[in-house]
Amino acid sequence: MHPETMYELVKLRNAEDLAHAEHERLARRAAVGSGARKSEPIRFRARVARLFGSGWAPTSPESIHPAGA
Repeated sequence: MHPETMYELVKLRNAEDLAHAEHERLARRAAVGSGARKSEPIRFRARVARLFGSGWAPTSPESIHPAGA
């Protein structure tokens, strides 16, 4: 492979690595700053039940079926 071609490929790879590292830093900073955490399915179902009425309420916290199903 020609030395200049190799040099250009290395420059492109370094630019990609730097862009990826910057993206990771921004994502980490956003997650820490906003208090983001994994979605909790039970809390999510409770919010859906509150928004759309009692027909969506699970019969128990472990239940995956709506009330009356």
